[in-house]
Amino acid sequence: MQAESDTINVASDSGEASGTERPPRRIRKPTTKVRLNEGNKEITDNGSAEPSDLGGNGVRRTTTRGASAARGRTKATEDDDRILLLDMGKQMRELHASLQVVFNAWKKSELRNKDIQAELRQVTDELRMANEELGSIKDELRTR
Repeated sequence: MQAESDTINVASDSGEASGTERPPRRIRKPTTKVRLNEGNKEITDNGSAEPSDLGGNGVRRTTTRGASAARGRTKATEDDDRILLLDMGKQMRELHASLQVVFNAWKKSELRNKDIQAELRQVTDELRMANEELGSIKDELRTR
């Protein structure tokens, strides 16, 4: 590797130094967010999506970034968004069903608690009456 006179060679590639090449890197499929960002970047780099788009009265129409981004979306991105929304809807239905089960169990336990409280009040009243009767019998026995 011959360096030019006006350049500085800081470090050579390790593959060149050892005479072996690096194994190729695994290429990953870009995510939906990456594809959207690339579409938005292309539109922003090129200016507006249609710079010479004139309205009916000869005034240039301006588009917002969101509108131009919506035009720049690809069919694959729309399909990915649709799939994502369907998955989210399915998760929402599952969570709703789970919450309904929990709520119904809570309502049943509340009804059971009210029944137990009513029984407890009744037993407390009976014990109070029995205590009063025992107190009156005790007083009668003392007076004899």
